Amino acid sequence: MSRVKTTAMGYMRAHRRLEETYSRAFVLRPGEELLEHDAEDIRIALFEALNWLDALLLVDEAAARLDPDLHGALRFVRGRVHHVWANAIEYRRDVPFMQGPSTPGSGPSPPLLIADWCWKQDLEGGERTSSAKSRERSGQTAYENRLVRRQVRAALGGVASLAAQLYTENL
Repeated sequence: MSRVKTTAMGYMRAHRRLEETYSRAFVLRPGEELLEHDAEDIRIALFEALNWLDALLLVDEAAARLDPDLHGALRFVRGRVHHVWANAIEYRRDVPFMQGPSTPGSGPSPPLLIADWCWKQDLEGGERTSSAKSRERSGQTAYENRLVRRQVRAALGGVASLAAQLYTENL
């Protein structure tokens, strides 16, 4: 079995477990605060998916095909926390969740605030770079624009389709 196929399958399975964990946590209480044990279950599933993400980012085919800004942002955060993904995420209760229009023809509803695991704004592990060129080169700008204070789940979902493509191509 090829490294690409195995890594893509590992990521897809971890992502599926993450989605199942989210479903179990919210199915009985949609729109309500997560219970502490559900939030921890999600954190555990996130940890697994983030570690498979780390492995997937080391596969040249995946790195080359991932959206460059997302790849730069993920590479930056991984380097900043030295693969200790738990240092990059935090549980927040003020995460904006965009809703669609409430009735046909009406505009979008204001965001609903939910609780979820998000990317931290301030990461430990090194000084932030000061020049715009250095920030861009390191991926810091992409991290700030694409991930900071946003749901970890959203970034991982974008990678899942790439993993599925890589897996299928390497059958």
